[in-house]
Amino acid sequence: MLGRVKAGELKLGSAAELLGVSYRQGKRLWGLWSRERKRRQHRRRRERKEHFGELVQLDGSFEEWLPESGEKQCLMNMVDDATGKTLSQLHPQETTWAPAGVLRGWVEPQISQISQIVFGFSFTL
Repeated sequence: MLGRVKAGELKLGSAAELLGVSYRQGKRLWGLWSRERKRRQHRRRRERKEHFGELVQLDGSFEEWLPESGEKQCLMNMVDDATGKTLSQLHPQETTWAPAGVLRGWVEPQISQISQIVFGFSFTL
């Protein structure tokens, strides 16, 4: 027993044969097929965070960043989502110390600013 879809395809195929066209040409004639892709709605962009420090992204990329040096280095980049503020550092390897160094470079100025506001003086780590 044939399903509805298969039976419809057989009818369309035999009708296309009677007209002397291919199955695809028959579908195109009756408006059942088109060359255009059906486009899906693209996903929505995420809203940025409201406050500095809510979402910070860190990524490393190992490339030959300085062509005159002739060696590959790891560019570690940290970006704040709310403000777009970035901090980038070059490291010889992508080890655990590379992101730790970037994180320290990111946090130290914030601690200095906070201590200046709260205590009236700043200190370094």
